[in-house]
Amino acid sequence: LKPLGYRCYHSGKWHLFGAPRAVADAGFDRSYKLDDQDRYFSPRTHFEDDRPLAPVKPDSGYYATTAIADHAVRCLKEHAREHAGEPFFHYLAFTSPHFPLHALQEDAARYRDRYLEGWDAVRQRRWQRMRQMGIVNCALSPLDPTLTPRYFKKEFLDNLGPGEIKHAVAWTDLTPEQKKFQATKMAVHAA
Repeated sequence: LKPLGYRCYHSGKWHLFGAPRAVADAGFDRSYKLDDQDRYFSPRTHFEDDRPLAPVKPDSGYYATTAIADHAVRCLKEHAREHAGEPFFHYLAFTSPHFPLHALQEDAARYRDRYLEGWDAVRQRRWQRMRQMGIVNCALSPLDPTLTPRYFKKEFLDNLGPGEIKHAVAWTDLTPEQKKFQATKMAVHAA
């Protein structure tokens, strides 16, 4: 878009296959690039305008989602102040969908009890609501007990412990420890 007169900004993840290593080489005027998708609270590898930033100390109050949003807001304010007459494009890519999920404690706490009934009940209720709204008109698909997320490598499973499961199974087939762990994961995801 730069040849068309756009100012271009980037905030968040940047790990596209075959993409230029430097965000500036991809045509962005300003960027905040976070390479630590598994360290939401204390990244070691992150860059502003392709310059390395110092690692963030644990318990510093840093949170990746907030940092990415704050950078985007700073870019947009700067654009309004210094380039108000020019069009802009802002590529905003939060790392929040990356496993393992991280959320602020206070946000996850709001959902702590919501998923204790299990994913089967939540899934059924959501499917019924979508049917009532006319969004879907089909049967609820069965769980696929052979599907495993690609990030479930041995080292992840060892770190996550006995509450983790490898495949989609009925909630009633889980141990109490697994139910608690999975309900917590869903609360973090919702947060």
